[in-house]
Amino acid sequence: MSFIPLLMAQQIENPGFEDWEEVGLGPDIIEPVNWSTIKTSDNPTISSLAPITWEKSTNAHSGQYSVKLHNTSTLGIPVSGTMSNGQYHPNLNTELAYVFTNTTDPRWNTPYTFRPDSIAFWMKFLPDGNDTLQFQALLHVDEATLPPKPENEANRVAYTRADIGGTFENWTRIALAFDYFDSRTPEYILIIITSGNGTTPNVGSIAFYDDLEIIGGDQAINENPLDQVGVYVAANTLHISNLSDDLRMHSTLEIFDLVGRPLWQSKIVSDEISLEPTLNLNGICVVKIRSDDYVISRKIYINNQGF
Repeated sequence: MSFIPLLMAQQIENPGFEDWEEVGLGPDIIEPVNWSTIKTSDNPTISSLAPITWEKSTNAHSGQYSVKLHNTSTLGIPVSGTMSNGQYHPNLNTELAYVFTNTTDPRWNTPYTFRPDSIAFWMKFLPDGNDTLQFQALLHVDEATLPPKPENEANRVAYTRADIGGTFENWTRIALAFDYFDSRTPEYILIIITSGNGTTPNVGSIAFYDDLEIIGGDQAINENPLDQVGVYVAANTLHISNLSDDLRMHSTLEIFDLVGRPLWQSKIVSDEISLEPTLNLNGICVVKIRSDDYVISRKIYINNQGF
């Protein structure tokens, strides 16, 4: 049996926001290549009224640039900084606004035809008050929008979302597992990033994004040898079952909270890993096991009051 390395799988276009371009609105308005803002929406009249809520930043996790989003206000209404690899359909009634994959314009769609395990990104977040950064990614067939509309909700194949509060002054990696609705192969991926709560943002919140990455799973292989691996917690110990000796020698175990923040990581040297209370792990967590070419994720419950 032959396997296709995960590194050959499709990735997001311009994931590190290194390439920028003018978008026909003068030299002072630029966007990352293959990304869009409300300024390049399908409604030029509303677009002309929209404020600038993004900029090319040299505060980068890697490379030269990242994207900086910030919340502002227009006409006295708070506006969240936002960017997408799709196209915006704005409306003065925000309940009727959405972002969509424009299947007829290659600038505003990202073909994606695998079934990945998860998606990751690096971010900094400096919120005003209790504001929350929001990240969404949708794998779908045919046409789709975020938020979904009744006529295209059946086109959703998998979805993930994070609403992250708190201050992150240092670059932090967030990894989010996709939740699959069915067994179909997607055709596109639609992503939205923001610097604040999409409906009630606080003016002044700032977010930086860099180095988006789609992560493995069984997207590019005929069979994932980690699929049969089991993980459970008992008696202060995390137990791993059905992991072959060969894979154990080249695998790591990571634990994340439900919004993708890394909590713990270790090389796997045994099928039993002690979880000391000092690790401060508690509640429902996501365990990921990675070998050189494969990855699986499992949810576990950890009771830090005695496991």
